[in-house]
Amino acid sequence: MTFLQNHPPRLSGSRLQVFFLIILFFGLSCGTARQSPHTSGTLDPVANNQDLPGIDPGTAKDTIVWEMETAEEFPPLTEKDDEADIPVAPGLESLTLSEYNVSVMLPFLNSRFNRISGLPDHRSQLAIQFYYGIKLALDKLSTENVNLSVNVHDTQANQSITQGLISRSSTRESHLIIGPAKGENVQMVAQFAKENGITHLSPFSASSRVTSTNPFYAQARPSLTTHCQSIIEHALERYRVDQIVLVCRDKPVERNRLPIFQEYFEANSDTLARFKEFIIGADVTGFVELDYGPYMMPEGDTTVYIVPSWSSESFVYSFLRQLRVVKGENPVVVYGMPQWQQYERGSYDYYEPLNVKVSSENYLDLNRYDVKQFQKKFFDTYGILPNEDAYKGYDLMLYAGRMMDQKGTLWQKESIPRESGMLQTEFDFQPVLTKDSTQINWYENHSVKILNFEGYSFKP
Repeated sequence: MTFLQNHPPRLSGSRLQVFFLIILFFGLSCGTARQSPHTSGTLDPVANNQDLPGIDPGTAKDTIVWEMETAEEFPPLTEKDDEADIPVAPGLESLTLSEYNVSVMLPFLNSRFNRISGLPDHRSQLAIQFYYGIKLALDKLSTENVNLSVNVHDTQANQSITQGLISRSSTRESHLIIGPAKGENVQMVAQFAKENGITHLSPFSASSRVTSTNPFYAQARPSLTTHCQSIIEHALERYRVDQIVLVCRDKPVERNRLPIFQEYFEANSDTLARFKEFIIGADVTGFVELDYGPYMMPEGDTTVYIVPSWSSESFVYSFLRQLRVVKGENPVVVYGMPQWQQYERGSYDYYEPLNVKVSSENYLDLNRYDVKQFQKKFFDTYGILPNEDAYKGYDLMLYAGRMMDQKGTLWQKESIPRESGMLQTEFDFQPVLTKDSTQINWYENHSVKILNFEGYSFKP
């Protein structure tokens, strides 16, 4: 893409069997568990919430944990790059088989199962919901003649147990590994998959530090760079570069995000223009007045603020509150980050008047017929309502199963953007190249939506 100035019926066939070989682990044992992750009733949301050793709190809450990426490490794709041939590692051929082996690794924490209450540890909710979503996707795939043999393992969020899992013959014979959740375990499995030529689909990590020169690794969550690039593409399709202002606090971690926007635009533009940068004191919150004057377009023209900041809700609230006052009748647009959707309702008071938009990897329309049907089937089957992880598990397994069936074991090399059948997440895996563009570092889902706040909710 080159940025220019913007002037004023279901498949037929016999039903194939889907095999579930559910292998769960207790403690450090390598034996088959006696207690499955199935549960009925409601997970206990008020059980003690002390940190569980080995589980990242952010992972348990399913928040996005981004590490800083620089344009030097991950240079932006340009129109020239798009036209060039994507490098392919020697000897990488996708095999088309009659049946595919899939290993699923999730932290069910069965060693912490409460035998008195009959309920699993509440911190295993992510794994349980994700797994239930996978099971419903496998039911769907079986009607589409997709033949999978699936092993499900409990990592216990423990490195030594995960190491034991990847040493098993069933894992080595896998054609696809899904999971795990904990960062250190993801790195371990990614290295194992690279060494053994197994496609590794990571559902939860959004980090760019997991692996390198690893064409077998496919990251389902878009990275910070991908979110930033999606935001700037969306903005530049609608507004001029001189209308756009980058906003952040005067902190190195936030200032380092601005080059992602500047250098991506520079690489994809035929102009020397740059975005204005509004750097605000690191501790500016509350009633400290901000000077918007140099960063506001003349009366009648729209000013677009891009705010790649999320760790301090008080900062975002203060910025929006003051902007609401000083803008007067002048039109403004504010682009924020996906975490803004989780802020307290007080911040929402300014979202609609300021035309707030956020990037997001997911969007769930509860009014869709297929979503309602999924909710009903999920509740009828498991006795609980699905959460975001259940939809994620369903979409990911459905997409990966269909892609393997069509493209073989290395389906990520020929990823096809698909919307049909996906409930919450769309997928468009693209290669992330090394700095010299000679090798594939990994594959990453580049499907990011821009949601607009309207009618008290975010919508595409």
